[in-house]
Amino acid sequence: MENWECLKCFLAMGENDFRVSAEHISLFAILISLHNGDIFEDALLIEPKQIICRMRISYKTYRKYIKELHEFGYIRYYPSYDPKKNSEVFFVKWN
Repeated sequence: MENWECLKCFLAMGENDFRVSAEHISLFAILISLHNGDIFEDALLIEPKQIICRMRISYKTYRKYIKELHEFGYIRYYPSYDPKKNSEVFFVKWN
């Protein structure tokens, strides 16, 4: 699945999910735009400051929304607590 198709699926699902806000959509779109491999196979390695700068939000806000996308089942997020390692994001395949 192409990145654009994945984003379209997320937006369609988000229309019916009252928990999904504009911030979730923005964050998901940025994550999709950063991904270069097979969307459902390869991990996206991210640095929080990469996202924070693009969204113009605080670290606390970033953590809130990325954790919620994980809790809602749209992504699998594996934070790195080591400043020398990137966090991993995997996109969830929807049927």
